[in-house]
Amino acid sequence: MKPFSISPESLTERIGSTEFDAEGKIELKNSILDLSIVYGKELEAVNLAKGSEIYKKEDDDNWRMLHELKLNDCKGNELDLSPYLDKYRTAFLIKTNKKNGGRFFFDDSYQPAITVRADVLSMNGIITLLHEIGHLELINKQVKTGPDKNYYYSRAVSYIKTFNKKLFTKEERENPDFLEYIASYVLQTERDAWAFCLNKLRPFIRAGSINKEDILVMAHDWALQSYNDRLNSTLNPSLIESIKMKLVGSINTLLNRT
Repeated sequence: MKPFSISPESLTERIGSTEFDAEGKIELKNSILDLSIVYGKELEAVNLAKGSEIYKKEDDDNWRMLHELKLNDCKGNELDLSPYLDKYRTAFLIKTNKKNGGRFFFDDSYQPAITVRADVLSMNGIITLLHEIGHLELINKQVKTGPDKNYYYSRAVSYIKTFNKKLFTKEERENPDFLEYIASYVLQTERDAWAFCLNKLRPFIRAGSINKEDILVMAHDWALQSYNDRLNSTLNPSLIESIKMKLVGSINTLLNRT
């Protein structure tokens, strides 16, 4: 059986054709992959969207809560994200033209959440979701190890959580040591989020169910485009460029290990 190959241009293609209702279960299948999700139209979905950076009022009717997501291939590999969705409330758009749009954040009660604009019925959307889950898993691990032991580390964690430059004083934003630390932290968190994502997909990649080269193209594009708007207000262009190039190198290394 020929492996299901996802080209960079078709990452947003759904694994199968379907329409969303207000709530329910969707099961899709092609020659290689099986995907099932359970979702619901709840007020919480819109509320979560309002708490993230990717909210637009015209999308209110298209937000859903994602309760279960399971992916299988014809080689017997399985990926069940349901336990993570129990930990991290996740809202997603049922109508979207975004290639990769996702955010992790903390609500007013400091509870973790995720919003996804990419299509969760496509590999692109699944990769986006995995990446955001990876960020929250990393933060959970850091909280348990006590980030407040280091001032810069603690402030960088806060920065990554909200990307709000108002968190910092003018002196901090002009402090080269502080900015270098933020740059280092951005690189580390992105690298670790990709490591989490690719580790979950490794069995599918090794089986030929997902094309490694296409994921590489997507990851490179994501790495080179992400953080531009949010970091430009805080870091100088050369520092941002350094982050991008190092991240691309890290992604190459991670994919070569699959």
